[in-house]
Amino acid sequence: MTKKLFWTQPYEKEFEATIIAVRKEGVVLDQTLFYPRSGGQASDRGILKVGNLKFDVETVSKEGDDIIHQIATDFRDHMNIGDKITGIIDWEYRYGLMKAHSSQHLFSAIVKKNFEIETGRVDINFEEVTLELSKRLSYDQLKTAYMEVNWICSVDNIKIIGKMLSYEEAVKFQEKIRGTELPKHDTIRLIESENCDLTACGGTHVQNSTEIGPLFIYEFKRGTDIKYKVGAKALKGLSEIITDILEFSDSINQPIINLKENFKKRSDLIANLQRDNIDLTINILHKLSEYPNLKIENTAISYIEFQVDNKTLSKEFKNFPPNSLLVIKLEEKKYKVFSKCKNIVANEVIQYLIERYGGKGGGSNQSAQALLDHTPKDILSDLKSFLT
Repeated sequence: MTKKLFWTQPYEKEFEATIIAVRKEGVVLDQTLFYPRSGGQASDRGILKVGNLKFDVETVSKEGDDIIHQIATDFRDHMNIGDKITGIIDWEYRYGLMKAHSSQHLFSAIVKKNFEIETGRVDINFEEVTLELSKRLSYDQLKTAYMEVNWICSVDNIKIIGKMLSYEEAVKFQEKIRGTELPKHDTIRLIESENCDLTACGGTHVQNSTEIGPLFIYEFKRGTDIKYKVGAKALKGLSEIITDILEFSDSINQPIINLKENFKKRSDLIANLQRDNIDLTINILHKLSEYPNLKIENTAISYIEFQVDNKTLSKEFKNFPPNSLLVIKLEEKKYKVFSKCKNIVANEVIQYLIERYGGKGGGSNQSAQALLDHTPKDILSDLKSFLT
């Protein structure tokens, strides 16, 4: 059984211990500052020293009451049961994990308090957190929670305290404890964030909320999945994105505080233009169905050069008369062919163009497309040659 020094001495960086077991993947110590991966939190890393030798601890895992310090290099010839070791954790890495875990407790507590939404899953890594909520959070709700957690983590300092209680003592606080039912262990560790949160947790935490600093949310999906950074990663991310936004606001000559309103206006304008473009495209296709570019015997050939979405094309081509052939240049070297001809197959036209200009493509009797290696200079002449 390994004594968990990281619970009682989370700010210590170095410790002495004795090896009590040697496993294939690493060693078990009688006590340790190294936190094993559990509860969604990544494990600590650092080094173990035996005499003048140093061994890198890359990951730490838990097996029952034992904590296994996993060592990548060959160590079994140099470590034996009863050996005294010195352990040194990677403090910068540990501190980033502590900030991340404490921030997650605060964020989850604020979301629960304000909107009765639980946190389903968490993933806590160095200065980075992923949250998966049990219900959807709106952007307005996210803004409220984000402002509150940033205020607590940056300005309004609160104490964060770890408490060891017996199961019987902990059960008395069940109604106040956020999360699922208490694990039925003899001893329960509770993490209390002053006047904010009480949770059963075995992870490592900071003692004061302002040690965390501002959070930087960089991803919000489906209203339930949130990814954010803390510490140096948050400051770097915030600095970069604010600078990018300032550059963008300068390029469109708009103050940063007006960007949202301006973006909405432009989005509405683009949506209107897209609708107008679809209407114009339909009108052009309708005219082409009546007045094709070229007629060869009974075949009517129409040709256009602009972007048209496939749904509109397919729908409108159904209104073309029989024996119609429609060729569209969608973009440079990219062509699409629709055919309503009995004797002219769309894919054969495409293969003819590929044979002349190189490229690749294919399709069916009714529709086909190709990306050519070279752009035809006069595609109507090419089509005339193909049909005669």
